[in-house]
Amino acid sequence: MFCTPNRKPVLAAVSCAMPANALAELKRLCAEVVLLPPDPLLSAPVASHADMLLFSIGDTLVVHRSYYSLASCEIDTILCCTGFHLVLTDCPRGSGYPLDVALNALLCGRYLFGRLDVLAPEIPPLAKENGITPVHIRQGYAGCSGLTAGNVILTADPSLTKAALTCGINVIPVPDKNILLPGYDHGFFGGCGGVCGDEILLCGTPNPAEYAAPIHSLALLGKSILPLSDAPLLDCGGIKFFPLKNHTL
Repeated sequence: MFCTPNRKPVLAAVSCAMPANALAELKRLCAEVVLLPPDPLLSAPVASHADMLLFSIGDTLVVHRSYYSLASCEIDTILCCTGFHLVLTDCPRGSGYPLDVALNALLCGRYLFGRLDVLAPEIPPLAKENGITPVHIRQGYAGCSGLTAGNVILTADPSLTKAALTCGINVIPVPDKNILLPGYDHGFFGGCGGVCGDEILLCGTPNPAEYAAPIHSLALLGKSILPLSDAPLLDCGGIKFFPLKNHTL
């Protein structure tokens, strides 16, 4: 069972379209895996992506009300296993940008990055209640564009990079090419996986030559990459890790 350095079991929420081999490995490593069904209001290639469907902060999970109506079983499983509170949003939602990014934000330390003008209105106040400062960036797909590993962000996005450095957060640059996302020209690195403890789980294997520098930088921080399959990197909508009740990540 996959655990954090403190040996705490976790729940993972992922797209129901995650490739079978990667999903099998994730199920082997995690205490619980919740498969998220697609939201018909979103574009089909990303309709079941966790980073488009869920946002969590502190012990609160934010979900669109219309999505909860069709995925209540999956969402309730997350709530039951974690003890999180549910907040439903009725903000505008649709398949075109920026109506699809209301829940797409990135947390790192005491900062939350995203397009504040289109985020669900419940999110900035929740951030402030948790002592976190919302920071506006031009990249609406902030949650897809980066992965947070401790007080470091891995990203190829220039607007996220600039904002993070301004806030005193270190950035590890990653390549912005050769990430698959069927239906689109390319995907985002942040959508390839998730971070739990010192492990960065990825849907696919990064090219050793292209990722030599970020892998080395992560090793210096005591963190490592764990591929879930030997296929090329795939933007699967990210992996959302949650602590089980009475445990912390």
